[in-house]
Amino acid sequence: MELYPWSARITLGSLTSFDLGTRCDGLDQQVLWIAQLCRGHSLLLSQVESLEISGDMDSQVELQDSMEALQWLDLFRPFIAVQGLYIL
Repeated sequence: MELYPWSARITLGSLTSFDLGTRCDGLDQQVLWIAQLCRGHSLLLSQVESLEISGDMDSQVELQDSMEALQWLDLFRPFIAVQGLYIL
């Protein structure tokens, strides 16, 4: 997953990849969009063992404070097989 002030993107796989992205303002909107996308593909995402999240978080610190933990929980819920979580 990549979270930037101007966009959000999720890529599955390294050799063969599945890539989706959107333009949205604010970290809260990005997390909401990706969480909705993940809910729709929960069967596929339930096999993911390594999850990496990257982006430009410095410019979004204010928004992080106003976000509720439930927004993040909705994002991570489909990833039931994750053994490694990497925040870059």
